[in-house]
Amino acid sequence: AVVVERLAAIFTECDQDGNGAVSKRELIQACRSSPEIAEFWGLPSAIQQEDGFRDAMELYFQAGDDDADHQISWTEFLSYHLAYAASETRTDRPQPPKAVLPPASAA
Repeated sequence: AVVVERLAAIFTECDQDGNGAVSKRELIQACRSSPEIAEFWGLPSAIQQEDGFRDAMELYFQAGDDDADHQISWTEFLSYHLAYAASETRTDRPQPPKAVLPPASAA
């Protein structure tokens, strides 16, 4: 429950227009405006084209955007992260940020 609450808080902060989905633009803006959000994603808050941010973001969106609408819905976000909370050994998608996963002993 704590993991879901943390995910919900992060998702809400990233969903800046409140439409129930996070676009790439919203993710960039959230990282720039919140060091905590940037840290969650393992990304810098001062985003540069050449720092690998765009590549990391593209991988996440390709893996987590199940309906290919170029945004991550709450359902997609939750499903993506909880799948890794249950099994960190999956290789078909990039790993989510470690900050959201419970300690191995709690899994």
